[in-house]
Amino acid sequence: MLLEEQCPAQATSKYAAEGTAAHEIAALCLKRGENADSYFGEVVEVDDEKFTVDDDMTKNIQVYLDTIRADMDADGVPHSELKTEHAFELKYIHPDLYGTLDAYYTSPFGKLRVYDLKYGRGTFVDVVENTQLLTYGLGAWDETDRAAEEIESVIVQPRYEGEDPVRRCVSTAEQLAEFTVTLRKAVKRVEVKDQTLLTGSWCKFCNGISICKAKKEEIFSVVPVKQALPEPSLMAIDRIVKVLKLSDTISEWAATVHAHAESLAKTGVNIPGYKLVAKKGHRRWIDEIAVENAFEAQYAESIYEKKLKSPAKLEKIVGKDEIAEYVEIPDNGVQLVPETAKGEAIKGSADVFKKLT
Repeated sequence: MLLEEQCPAQATSKYAAEGTAAHEIAALCLKRGENADSYFGEVVEVDDEKFTVDDDMTKNIQVYLDTIRADMDADGVPHSELKTEHAFELKYIHPDLYGTLDAYYTSPFGKLRVYDLKYGRGTFVDVVENTQLLTYGLGAWDETDRAAEEIESVIVQPRYEGEDPVRRCVSTAEQLAEFTVTLRKAVKRVEVKDQTLLTGSWCKFCNGISICKAKKEEIFSVVPVKQALPEPSLMAIDRIVKVLKLSDTISEWAATVHAHAESLAKTGVNIPGYKLVAKKGHRRWIDEIAVENAFEAQYAESIYEKKLKSPAKLEKIVGKDEIAEYVEIPDNGVQLVPETAKGEAIKGSADVFKKLT
């Protein structure tokens, strides 16, 4: 926060705006008791970006809706008791500490369930020891007069491949009370402008990364200043590991720099060696009804395309068991992820060779 105050505010990314659009549709569905495909084809505008609700968005939002509704049905709680997009404040910790809960409800079994929709596909968000989720849990706990003995945080991240989209972590009332103390201490460190800097996966979302001394030291420990980038095949494993841990942050920062340079260029600032060009777009109909009126009588059905529904949509019509034999999950290859991520490790070719010999 202290570093970010020294840097100009960055424009909201297209990905963040898309996530906001998905949250808006999800909230409407929960409030109105609708499914996501009710909004198929609708256009949502966020921060001057327009998003059309397509099959992919409806499918992923529906995972979130189904998770909450299944929990409420299992707990015997009417869907009308769900709180959505609920603002909370933690003024007893700091006057400016607040947030918005995606959704939460209290079960009759002394448990509070707090849900957070993560629409991003590029960054895995773990629910365990997640400060943001603990803060949300604390906010919901306060809103319900701290009556629950257990607070379950639920992250729904349907677009991140290779992991269970629904991840849960239960905290006891005592643990959340301890977190309150930890959070208060952290706020006090910010108030006294503590200069302690820590690096981690959160760095990619920090606007102050460009002036962070701790991050610079971490980067230069891998690639010293004025030294050519090393050839990967000549690097030791320990250095490769350091680069892997830094790569996401560096690429995210580079993308932020590019976006900032582009915004400067749009205002007339000259960026040496670069220029603004028009993005290439695909042709589209100005008025689909006018096109139909012009050609349907002569060409009939040939002007239309028939598209088979997705497995998720057809399943709702004919049933899950009926489509089972026609559905497959394609093999999309493998990916290297941190060992803390979920998923069974796959043996590399070197390991297989050792076994054969």
